Amino acid sequence: MRRVDLARPLGIAAFVGATLLVIGHADAERVRTTDTVKVYRDSGEQSGVITKVAEGTTLTVLKTDGRWLKVRVNGRTGWITRSNVASLDGDDLPRNTRRRPFVDGRSTRRGWGDGAPDDRTGVDAVDTGGDGDGDGDGGDDDGDDDGDDDGDDRGGRGNDDGDDGGDDGDEDRAEAAPAVEMVVVTAGKTKLYPRASRKAKASRTLKRGARLTVLERDEEWVRVEYGDDAGFVRADAVGEADAGPPRARRAIFTKARLGFASLGGTFTSDGPASNALARYQLGSTAVSLNLGAEVAYAYGKDYYLGGGLEYLGCVATPGIRYAGQDIGFKTHDLDLRAIGGYDLHDRRGTVIWARLGYHVGITSMSDLMNMANLPSETLRGPAIGAAMTMPKLTPTIGVAASVDLLYPGTRTQTQGNEDGQLDGAMALTLGVTGAYAWKRDWNLEGGYRFGYAKTAWTGPSFRGTGATAASERVDKNHVLTVGLGRVF
Repeated sequence: MRRVDLARPLGIAAFVGATLLVIGHADAERVRTTDTVKVYRDSGEQSGVITKVAEGTTLTVLKTDGRWLKVRVNGRTGWITRSNVASLDGDDLPRNTRRRPFVDGRSTRRGWGDGAPDDRTGVDAVDTGGDGDGDGDGGDDDGDDDGDDDGDDRGGRGNDDGDDGGDDGDEDRAEAAPAVEMVVVTAGKTKLYPRASRKAKASRTLKRGARLTVLERDEEWVRVEYGDDAGFVRADAVGEADAGPPRARRAIFTKARLGFASLGGTFTSDGPASNALARYQLGSTAVSLNLGAEVAYAYGKDYYLGGGLEYLGCVATPGIRYAGQDIGFKTHDLDLRAIGGYDLHDRRGTVIWARLGYHVGITSMSDLMNMANLPSETLRGPAIGAAMTMPKLTPTIGVAASVDLLYPGTRTQTQGNEDGQLDGAMALTLGVTGAYAWKRDWNLEGGYRFGYAKTAWTGPSFRGTGATAASERVDKNHVLTVGLGRVF
């Protein structure tokens, strides 16, 4: 009788199977748990928990089925939900934006009720009976458990073989299942309600950054799943999961920059043309220092509230040259402001800001007995402005722009050296900043600031300009600075 040798074909089959397993897992998705996660025998909460996984554990996805992921952990193969994991492969977990039924493909109702739709069936169903379909204590679970355990003990192929042998329909269903929509809590915290009503007793409180699986939504409420819990959250308390990390509850922005300034002005009056002080232009270069700090608190889903303090100092040496004399001077500009921002929630992180504050600008002459009789001065007044920040113009480049108007302003001069009686003062400041993400929380920054100020006087001059009725001065300053910015 001819002897049949099965060793060689069985060895080839084992080699081919192992090769296919390696190839199949080469591009497998990897995820990391964001909370303590329960692992179920099958893709449904009623199938029974086989183990738990600690927060921060990295898992390889073997198979996907709608909102369920099949993984191997602690020597066993089981299923977890997407809501408690984050992808490690660079892209967010798949999502769609259409209104979804409570369970994929089983209900198209868009209203809210106290429980699950009547047509929710299969292992996802919640069965309160002891032996009904979907019961985790029934004989089917025992059979599944045995099959899984045996397969796991034999090297991890038994469970997959079982799925391949009797779950072809499930494989097709998994491939055809629509992508899962994920949202993230953007409010400081929000409550999860058992039904779409604030009068209901909340089952838990979700903190900012919690990732939720969307089951169904309307304009006011979103039915979600978080781990083993499901319920309703307010639509205005969550945002799209792929819109970037949630807003920080508080952020402090600081800057320190050095630079170069060009300071100048033009003075005119009704004084006689023969008097050199009646009409003149002055200008000087200077070194500058720009320091600033702002704090912003997230308010609700879209808004920021906060305040800031900014200082710009310039030192001009040798300063203004007049009649053979060098007149050095210093300027100090201080802005104290309250800020309010509106977050556009776009991919560039754009925020529109409103600014309301108070400005004090001091010009200090090094020699009050100078040949031009130039006085020391203080310009002050309320300032209103607006700004736009776009920290993610590209992954490493951010930009910001601002405009501030000081009006009405007052300008005081050294007593006995005034240009006349003050008739009015105003100032306008424009700023542009570019930032490069250098290190974590550190930016390399460059800024340009243009300052315009106009002051008018009436009556006789005490400065020797010969003016008897009207004087006016227009100042224009250009400041370039470079340095570091830090976010806390």
